[in-house]
Amino acid sequence: MRIIRTIRERNKKIQERGRSSQLTTADDPLVDNPPEKHHLISEGKNHKLNLTNWLVKYPGDIALKVIGVLEILSFSHPTLHQDFNIKLKDHLLSRLRDEPYDPTDSQFTRDDRSTLEIIGARIYQHQTFRVNYTTYDIRRAQDCLNPRTKADIMVLSPTGDNHPYRYVRIIGIFHVEVQYLGPGSSNRGIQALEFLLVRWFEVDQYAPFGVDSFKLPRVTFVRPESAFETFGFVDPSQVLRAIHLVPTFTLGQVADGLGNCSFARQQDPNSDQDWKAFYVNMWETLATFTIQILTRG
Repeated sequence: MRIIRTIRERNKKIQERGRSSQLTTADDPLVDNPPEKHHLISEGKNHKLNLTNWLVKYPGDIALKVIGVLEILSFSHPTLHQDFNIKLKDHLLSRLRDEPYDPTDSQFTRDDRSTLEIIGARIYQHQTFRVNYTTYDIRRAQDCLNPRTKADIMVLSPTGDNHPYRYVRIIGIFHVEVQYLGPGSSNRGIQALEFLLVRWFEVDQYAPFGVDSFKLPRVTFVRPESAFETFGFVDPSQVLRAIHLVPTFTLGQVADGLGNCSFARQQDPNSDQDWKAFYVNMWETLATFTIQILTRG
């Protein structure tokens, strides 16, 4: 009986440790999102992550390098961790300075980054992200997003792109407390900024789509071996709405190229395969595009 009791106590401790490492609704309280607000992310601080300790858990993970793998083949793990911090600061600085952000170009210097302090070197992780949007018939609706089961979103493309939208998969929802003392600072106190850690899709330019071709837009993940941005950050206020992606089953699956134990595998941690391509549900995209035409006159 003593042995059985010991085994039960040990199993109970293991289960409790497992539950403590998972982000639950109780850890991440979220109130109702009023319709006049664009989005809502919890302000809770129950699931805090020390940046250094968190990044060490994913050595060599290109998802936390934030940008394409071509640039990192000759770098060590500490450099990867440093690079994540640099890219995060660049993203936050661009928002605080209200400047366009180009993740492929080091537009900020070391001196620029020194004006921005991440308080306690901590970020705070959240379970869900709610966004309000306008439907095709001018009604308000809301999407509740999370990295595991409903993670695909759309944002406006930069000026000059061939496609009006960019499509994104959320792999992490966070907020961070910062103090900015640089040029143009109107608030020298501590302020909270929200951000999404994402994996980018790219539109297949060789696959025609639209009403004339009777085909849906087709997208693929930006491959890790690509010179373009594979992972990055998105300001939650820029999210238009969720999208519905349909795997292109006839093309099958391919190796995701993410390596072992990647933070990017939120939906299926045990799989190293991605669908080669997806179709974007045309109704979702067309409805949003129609709203933009009507509101812009």
